[in-house]
Amino acid sequence: MKRILFTIAALLPALIGIMAQSESVTIEWPAEGFQSPDGSFVVPLNTPLTFKAPGTTDWTWTFEGATPAEVQGKEVTVSYAEEGNYGVTLTDGSHTVSLSQSISAGGDHEVWNILPSEEPSLSVIALAWYGWYGGTNWIDMLQFAEYFHQPSQPATIDQVGIMFGSYEATSTNQDLTVSIAAVGSNGKPADVLATSTKKVGDIAQSTTQTTFFDFAEPVAVDGPFFVVIGPFPNASGDKVAMKCVRRAYGELCTVYHQLKGNGGIIGPGGGDVWYRNDDDPASFAIIPHLCYAGKPDAIATPDAPSLRFDGHRLLLPPATARLQVFATDGTLLIDQHRPEAVVSLSALRPGVYIVKADQRSVKVCVGRNE
Repeated sequence: MKRILFTIAALLPALIGIMAQSESVTIEWPAEGFQSPDGSFVVPLNTPLTFKAPGTTDWTWTFEGATPAEVQGKEVTVSYAEEGNYGVTLTDGSHTVSLSQSISAGGDHEVWNILPSEEPSLSVIALAWYGWYGGTNWIDMLQFAEYFHQPSQPATIDQVGIMFGSYEATSTNQDLTVSIAAVGSNGKPADVLATSTKKVGDIAQSTTQTTFFDFAEPVAVDGPFFVVIGPFPNASGDKVAMKCVRRAYGELCTVYHQLKGNGGIIGPGGGDVWYRNDDDPASFAIIPHLCYAGKPDAIATPDAPSLRFDGHRLLLPPATARLQVFATDGTLLIDQHRPEAVVSLSALRPGVYIVKADQRSVKVCVGRNE
């Protein structure tokens, strides 16, 4: 693979250019925010956020829960003072567009670098005889990493979720370590801030479930950071690989790999070296659970009541204030305030759904076994 050095400045324009499509209107979301697996767009509180619409249309924007609540123009700036989930609507005088992607302001959320429209294409990257990119491989890729831009406010991470597209392994007792790492002066993974380790055999045995790595203490992040994972098991019969979204050459790339410095054909010689995979741009299905600082009580603790799914029914934590169920494209299917403790999902078609109970969310598979 081509080895290309880069700077953070070269990466940020791609992140800032993240787009979301709704009907015939393409909205540019604020650079301060993060995409979420539940289909929402996560933003901090009390921060100016600029939204942009295309063309020359003099749009009227309506932001539920924001200040100002209504504003006109192609480029507008608002802010949110209260934590919650809010909608956005645009009107040009002849028709109205309600965006399918809602705004989640403040609090704690799972975030990643994948658009709602890209989620159906999540898969593994097979390297033929050499194994997988982002997993088991026999070409001396020691670790892999996913880059995340700087939160616009200090934040903490207490957990990282990872979706695996392949989980077969003979090395079930091998440790698999996830780390939060700072960004070095060269733009690559540097100082390790915290680690969490699981046995390979503890990976969720499903391509639709997420495996969670918990940190002993929430990790403070006030700058850009990496989530690093590895080493993967590489014995005969091991087939462990993360899901990812692949993009066209020159598009957003947030994936990195560390090559063993063995002086061979693949290795660069000397020490192990990190590279960004510009030849095959992608983002891994790596999902930090990010909490904006200032709301420490929102951080999930091991003793917190869990949100569970028994295959047919949702079992909600006591005193759940709001339940929402989304399709994978972000469409809101169920929205209940003060729901019952047990909610049946039997009315939904077989498939994968995102369930959000207050600030806790999970993915569930309804009507079929994976």
